[in-house]
Amino acid sequence: MKPKAIAKITVDTLMTLALLFLMGYQFWSDAAHEWAGAGMFLLFILHHILNANWYQSLLSSVEDIYETKGFDNFICTIDNTYAEENVLTEDGKLNYRILKPVLFEMPTYEYLKTGDVIGKCMSFRKQE
Repeated sequence: MKPKAIAKITVDTLMTLALLFLMGYQFWSDAAHEWAGAGMFLLFILHHILNANWYQSLLSSVEDIYETKGFDNFICTIDNTYAEENVLTEDGKLNYRILKPVLFEMPTYEYLKTGDVIGKCMSFRKQE
C-alpha cells in the first residue's frame, strides 16, 4: 500500500476515534474535551490536505438555468472529473457503458441508472 494511502487511513481512523471520544463529553474533563477538539480540528485540516485531489473532481460550468416553480434546474458541463483508469476508453474519455453514472431526478426524488445504449443518434438514413 502506498504511504499516502496509509496516511489517509490513519488520519480517518484517528478522526473516528476522536469523534467517539468527543461524544463522551460527560465522562472526561473540560480540558481533555478541548484538547481532543483541537486535535480533531488539526486532523480535519490534514484530511483535506491529503484529499485535495477530490476538489479537482468537482469542477463544472453552468451552461444554462431553467427556473421552474419551487426549483432551479442547472444544465452543467463537466470540466474536470476523477475516474479510475478501468472506466476510461483508449483515448482517455469516460466509457459510460462501464461507469454507469447515476442521475438525480428532482420532481420524484429518485436516482436513475444510466449507461445502457437504447439507440444510435444521428444514424438515420436519408430516403430518396
